[in-house]
Amino acid sequence: AWIEVKGKLGQWAEVREYLFSRITREVEEFKDLIQYWDVVNEPIVQPWFDSIGSDYIAESFRIVKETDPDAITVLNEYGVLVNERTRRAFISRARQLINEGTPIDVIGAEAHIFTAQDLLGQLRSLESIYLAIDELAQLGKPIHISEFQIPLPAVIDAFNVSISEAEEIQAEIARIFYKVFFSHSAVEVITYWNFYRAWQSGSGFLRDDLSTKPIFDELKRLIHEEWKTTVRLETDISGTVAFNGFAGKYEVSVESGALSETFIIDVKKGEKNEFTLVLGQ
Repeated sequence: AWIEVKGKLGQWAEVREYLFSRITREVEEFKDLIQYWDVVNEPIVQPWFDSIGSDYIAESFRIVKETDPDAITVLNEYGVLVNERTRRAFISRARQLINEGTPIDVIGAEAHIFTAQDLLGQLRSLESIYLAIDELAQLGKPIHISEFQIPLPAVIDAFNVSISEAEEIQAEIARIFYKVFFSHSAVEVITYWNFYRAWQSGSGFLRDDLSTKPIFDELKRLIHEEWKTTVRLETDISGTVAFNGFAGKYEVSVESGALSETFIIDVKKGEKNEFTLVLGQ
């Protein structure tokens, strides 16, 4: 509908005015609330992009950055983890845009599962999915798994099980895929699609009565227990201590004699991460 003007297919000069004014309006209105913007979605699989060309994509990203310089911009595509042809075309388009200076901050990779065939095929292709992320990472941008869900009907059909059994399997499958995504150093975000009454039947973390499903409990355990670093340590005589942990923000409580203080440190991936904490200042 966005490329129609007054109910009719508009000419590009007329259409672009509506598209770009909408981008400016939305980013300006929400820039204090929203940091990440999926600026252009599915430039390869949506055929209408063929008629307007990559200039529209580049200009859209520039408008977002001009409106909100702090915005984090995403170029997002469907099928790039499982369809080699789509992935190659997307990488080619994205590389051209990046080389031309288009301010793309993040590459978004949709990871939808719709049917039993999709589910079984992707479970058999986990290594290929990881290698697909490898290819996308060559663009030199962080990767967001932007849209991922597991519909219950797909699980029921794939494994011929009851709803309650399917919910348990759904949780296990989510754990498998999250571990594959998280294991790649380029992946910074995984977005589940979505929390409640999801687009695809039974995909959400909650049932219709708002009770949590096993997938909620499993991902909560995975993210907040298995992928969370909790340690208790003593410094050496010089007051130094070291540990291995996941990247992210840490609450560090330090005690020395009668003194105690809590600090927040931000451990960043790929950096040296040395911190000096001084008590009593």
